[in-house]
Amino acid sequence: MEEIVYTMGELIGGSSHVFWTSEDMCHGSKCLVAWKDVCRPKADGGLGLGLKDLETQNQCLLMKFVDKILDGSPAPWKEWAYGMLMDSSTADGNGLRIWKSRMPNKVKVFTWLFFRDRLSTRVNLHRKHVQPVDACSRCGTSSESWQHAFFHCPYIAELWSRIGVNISNVQETEDLWSAHHPAAVCSSHWADVLLALLWRIWEARNNHVFGSELSCVRVVISRVCDDLNIWRYRLPVHSRAGLDAWRMHLVSSNCNAATASALDAHE
Repeated sequence: MEEIVYTMGELIGGSSHVFWTSEDMCHGSKCLVAWKDVCRPKADGGLGLGLKDLETQNQCLLMKFVDKILDGSPAPWKEWAYGMLMDSSTADGNGLRIWKSRMPNKVKVFTWLFFRDRLSTRVNLHRKHVQPVDACSRCGTSSESWQHAFFHCPYIAELWSRIGVNISNVQETEDLWSAHHPAAVCSSHWADVLLALLWRIWEARNNHVFGSELSCVRVVISRVCDDLNIWRYRLPVHSRAGLDAWRMHLVSSNCNAATASALDAHE
C-alpha cells in the first residue's frame, strides 16, 4: 500500500475545502471566511460548531507531549519516545538522569544546558566574541569556565566542602553523578539535590553579574533548602523522606558553619 503523507498545511486546507464545498479541493474564492475565524466560538465571531483549528490543536498536543515527557513520572512510552528521538549509538546518560528528576522543568532545562556546557559563562561568551575577556567577574583571578563558576571560584568553592560533597575528582560534568557525598543521606535523591544546587549557584553568579548582589555560601544553601522544602511535594509521598533528609543535612551544615564562625569571632 502506498504511504500517503500530508503536511499540516494540506490537512488544514483539506478541512476548509470539505467544509465549504464537500470536495477535497476547491478554489479559494469559495472559502468565504478564513478558516481560523470559522473555528472560533460563537461568542468570538465564529460558527461555534466545535470545529478544530488543526494547526493550533497540533501545537497544543505537541506542548502537552513535551510536558508529559518532562514531568518526571515513569512511563514505558516515554522511554520509547526518548529512544526514538535520540541516536541509540550516542545515548545521553546525563539527559536520562535529568529528565527523570522531579525538579521543575525550568531547573531541568537549565541543568541540561549546564551538562552540555551551553551556559553563558565568560569563557563561552568570549568564544562567541560577546565578551572581550573571559575572566571571572567575581574573583577576577581565573577564566570563568563551568568548572570555575560552579566549583573553584573562591566565592562558591566553600559550599561543596561545607555540605560534605567531594568534588576533587570531578573532571567532566558526568563525574558529578558519582561525586562522594555523606553516607547519612539518601543517594537516590542526589540527582534532585544536585540540580537544585547548580540552579542556585548559577542564580548567585547572575545576581552578582547583573545586579551586583554578592550572595554568600550560607545564602545559597539556605535557598536550596527552601527549594527542596517546596519541591518535595513533586515527589510521591513515600519518596519525600529521602529528600527531607538531604534538606536537614544542608540546614545542619549551615548551622554548624555559623556556629564555628561565631566561636572564631569570639576568640
